[in-house]
Amino acid sequence: KETRVSQEVLSHIEQELHRLHHGGDLRCKHQPASIIPDVNCSATIVGPDDPTKVKYDPQHDDSGCFVKEQDNNNCYDYANDIVTNTFAQPGRGSGVCPPHTRPCVPNTCEDVKKAAVSDGLTWVGTELPSSLPAHGHYVSLHIWPKTNFHWLRMDGDKMWSHKPGGSAVRNVDNDGKTIHDPAKADVSPWSQHCGYMLAVPSKSNIKFFQSESIIV
Repeated sequence: KETRVSQEVLSHIEQELHRLHHGGDLRCKHQPASIIPDVNCSATIVGPDDPTKVKYDPQHDDSGCFVKEQDNNNCYDYANDIVTNTFAQPGRGSGVCPPHTRPCVPNTCEDVKKAAVSDGLTWVGTELPSSLPAHGHYVSLHIWPKTNFHWLRMDGDKMWSHKPGGSAVRNVDNDGKTIHDPAKADVSPWSQHCGYMLAVPSKSNIKFFQSESIIV
């Protein structure tokens, strides 16, 4: 049976091949070159609820486990500031879908938003947050229509960082620009900006099982 691939997907593949051929992933600005701490990254690691302590520092953020376990954590893990090593899917941790399901819900703004609310996140709206919350941190939801979701995280300096899929954490968009406003950043192919949510790591349930130790 012949499988047809949409022109949008083909275009994205072509762009990625061109990017990789001309130097690969963009180098993240201000990324420390220090040695990653020797920490067991197999346990669930939960980041701080204090928004001022949410920092863009891949080598040390959550003990450097987003670097050590890069292939096993995605944008939803990083945005929530929780290392699960499960390639977390909105809704899966709270039982919206069976374990190991991927994706858990259809890739629309409304479906992914509802799934994230089920996981413990709170809908904030479509207006860019201008200050830090009292607890937790803001995240930004983007959709590649009918294909995939993407999340960005507001750090303590009110700039944004993200981790596309199994690739490296970065604080720049596709144009190499630091991210002040996710709605205006080039994070294609996630072309639809849905809005902002509040994530409180200690209250988020994004992992589909809790049988192992948790580090906070």
